[in-house]
Amino acid sequence: MSATVSAWPHTCSLDDEGGLVYCDSTGALRSEPRGRASFMEDGVNKTYPVTAVPAAVNTLIETRSLTIKNPDLCRPAFAIVEVELDVGFTLPPNSGASSQIGSNAVNYFDNRGSGVSASVHSMATMVFQRTIPPGATLVEPLNIRMGRGSGGATYNRIETYMRAFVFVL
Repeated sequence: MSATVSAWPHTCSLDDEGGLVYCDSTGALRSEPRGRASFMEDGVNKTYPVTAVPAAVNTLIETRSLTIKNPDLCRPAFAIVEVELDVGFTLPPNSGASSQIGSNAVNYFDNRGSGVSASVHSMATMVFQRTIPPGATLVEPLNIRMGRGSGGATYNRIETYMRAFVFVL
């Protein structure tokens, strides 16, 4: 018995770009595993009692995480991870506050006016890449940090989104 073959339907070279074919334990022909793509996300919008922003820079406030699974048992996955952070600050006159994603300062706000600035916020985004071993699960942390609190600056809300686009090719 022989395998039935068909014409190569692509414009690229079969010799250069064609995948391999294998014989399994029963003698059946098998190709390389197919590519896969998946997506996962988590969003949290949490309110807090009015809390003073720490004066010390890089103060860990909370850690959130996203569980990212490589669905392929054969090959590593390439993940594009995107995180967003939005902190709601209240800034009395002559005050300031900053927020950070991990060790990266993303926002600093100050109020040099004579009135209170309420609900001061800005969404900050970071994108990075991770590699996940075959069949493994990665728990990606999002360390929410604040600092440079002065003049009675407070926060009362932290909103985060974490997304992962996972590719196995």
